[in-house]
Amino acid sequence: MQPNIRSRTNSSSPHTPAIQNRYCIQNDFINPDPLDIEITKIDKETTIIRKKEKYQYSVVSLEKVIDEGIWQFEAQFQNISLKYASIGIVKASHKILANCSPHENPGLNDD
Repeated sequence: MQPNIRSRTNSSSPHTPAIQNRYCIQNDFINPDPLDIEITKIDKETTIIRKKEKYQYSVVSLEKVIDEGIWQFEAQFQNISLKYASIGIVKASHKILANCSPHENPGLNDD
């Protein structure tokens, strides 16, 4: 069985469990700014991420190193004020800071 991730969201960036060799691997998000971002786990397949401050950059990271197999990730963006929303992949060693723009100096803090 191939690894599989399914996820849904209502605001920013999403994710939840992965099935790999009959084991359920729970994945969590790294929230660099809990005052601006609210993460609510609904069930095994649904996590809602809400952004409180509309005009501030926010990045939420999935705390999972994906190193092999085929993975599926699903996101739904709603109520985006400036029409900017994205999902990206970075090296596991990359540290994403609170209030950063995800496209500015992306390799600045890599190992």
